[in-house]
Amino acid sequence: MTAIVNTVLKKHKRASKCLEETEGPYIEITHSIGQDKIRKWSDEESEALGL
Repeated sequence: MTAIVNTVLKKHKRASKCLEETEGPYIEITHSIGQDKIRKWSDEESEALGL
């Protein structure tokens, strides 16, 4: 059981670090494209997910 907890903790730490590293570029990309493209992407995502 301890091994599972340690593995999940390591994965969480790695994911948190990656999120911090990619947040800035994600925000820059989001601001550099138009709202119409964001809306289109969101619509296509919803369609792909079957929502």
